[in-house]
Amino acid sequence: MTPLSRRLRQEGYALAGWERGVTLFRRSSSTLIDLAAEGEVAAPPTRLQSALLFYDRHAGLIRGVAESRILRRTTTALWVHQRLDLPLLDDRDFTLYVTWGTGGATRWVRFACDNAHGPAPRRGVLRLWTHEGSWQLLPIAGGARSFARYQVRLDLGGSLPRWMARSGVGRSIPDLFEALGRLASNG
Repeated sequence: MTPLSRRLRQEGYALAGWERGVTLFRRSSSTLIDLAAEGEVAAPPTRLQSALLFYDRHAGLIRGVAESRILRRTTTALWVHQRLDLPLLDDRDFTLYVTWGTGGATRWVRFACDNAHGPAPRRGVLRLWTHEGSWQLLPIAGGARSFARYQVRLDLGGSLPRWMARSGVGRSIPDLFEALGRLASNG
């Protein structure tokens, strides 16, 4: 167990599974989808952080992301609008406020809904109001690879039963790690 895994357990997360090198944790006491994941990515933290912030390339690369565009950019923040195309559900959308930085050898990215700075809701697309999380990226293998920790709290809204939402979202996280690794490797 890594020091990060121990910290997740202290925060109330329980082991939910392991697939393709990604360990998934779930906080079942939450009324939201509340997940964390840890795994290695075959890219240095600087490149992985850049891939996370390259939102214009996320559509089609990351499963379920149908649209992704940067609405506004400053030197310390991004506002990003995304639309999700999820199986068996109406599309969902949201605008994220994204920040990033470093702390010692660790790089991080944080995001949270900020729909007031995005486009107006569209007919047939359900607006999400809770979608927040973070990435922590630590160098390993002499800085050639990253140990990544991802946390997300999400409410998919609508009439979707919570048990269905919780089980479906977790299954796609190993795909997310792989897609970001590909984007980081290809620049």
